[in-house]
Amino acid sequence: MSVFAYQSAIMYVQLVVGNVAIQCVNGECGLSPPKDNLMTWLYIEIYCFYMYLIAAVFYIAFHQIVEGVCCKKTQD
Repeated sequence: MSVFAYQSAIMYVQLVVGNVAIQCVNGECGLSPPKDNLMTWLYIEIYCFYMYLIAAVFYIAFHQIVEGVCCKKTQD
């Protein structure tokens, strides 16, 4: 249950950052640099969340490959 609450909080943070920090000039849009401590915290939170997701994917993939294919365990 806490995973869903965390993901919901991150989605809300992304909405806030999207509404406040995305600037479009001459048809090109990009993230503006953080202007205060709150925006810096929001950026760090978003980056950490995506690093966590990528690390989890690599961890699961590594263990599936190593334990499932390379070093298959045998039952005694």
